[in-house]
Amino acid sequence: AIDVYTNIMLSWQPGVGAASHDVYFGPADPPEFRANQTETIFYPGSLSLKTTYYWRIDEVNSGGKTAGPLWTFTTREFPTR
Repeated sequence: AIDVYTNIMLSWQPGVGAASHDVYFGPADPPEFRANQTETIFYPGSLSLKTTYYWRIDEVNSGGKTAGPLWTFTTREFPTR
């Protein structure tokens, strides 16, 4: 996605049997680990303008971890008025 606002919420559908989710997010590829959580919503905080961000969710359960796909988006060039 492009032209994304700088104050966003990331959300996803949990994988079958997932007990928790490892959240990876940041402006580098690969994104850095940010949290392990049971919620399927993540607020990354205020983002920089005209920056590409990468994020991935790994599903975790007693059998181990399954890596999710890598997603990207670029924030808008100018702030909202």
